[in-house]
Amino acid sequence: MGVNRRTALTLGAGVLAAVPGAAQACSIAAPLPDLGAQRLSTIFELFRLWWARDEDAFYRMFTGPRLESPDGEDGFENWLQGDGRNVREFYENLFTRQNRFRELQAVTVVDAIAFVAVIEHSEGGIGPDCSGAPSTYQFTVEFRDAEPVGIAFVAKQTGFAFGQVTHWTSGR
Repeated sequence: MGVNRRTALTLGAGVLAAVPGAAQACSIAAPLPDLGAQRLSTIFELFRLWWARDEDAFYRMFTGPRLESPDGEDGFENWLQGDGRNVREFYENLFTRQNRFRELQAVTVVDAIAFVAVIEHSEGGIGPDCSGAPSTYQFTVEFRDAEPVGIAFVAKQTGFAFGQVTHWTSGR
C-alpha cells in the first residue's frame, strides 16, 4: 500500500507545522516604541557629555557594563585601542573649541542607526567678513538595543544654509 499525493501533502504540512520555530526563523518585527525613545534620549545625553568634555562619561556611554569582567577589571582600555578607536578620534578632535554654541539640529532613528545633525557657530554670531559662519556636522550612531556601539562622522559643511531640514518618510 503506497501513500497517495493528498496524504503526502497533508503529512508534509503537518510536519512543518509541528517543527518548533520553523516559521519563526526570521523576525522583522519593529522595535518597541520605548526603544526608539531610549535611543533618542541616549543621543541627547551622548552629545551633551561630548560638548561638556566629560571624557569618562562620554566613553562609558559606548561601553557601559558590557566590558566589565567577573574579576572586576574592565576591557575599557582594550576597547579604546580596538573598536573604540574611531570614537576616541572623534571625541579628541571635534567640538574642542571654547565659546561655541552647539545644538542638535535633527535626529532621525531608523532601525538601529540614528542620523544626527549638529549645528555649531561662534557665540559672537556671523561677522561682516563671514567669520563665525555656522557649521553643520553629520554623524551616524549605531545601536545595540538602547546602547550606542559606534559613531561615524559623515560630513561637515560650513555656510549659510544652516537650519534647513527636510524630512521625508514613506508613511508606512
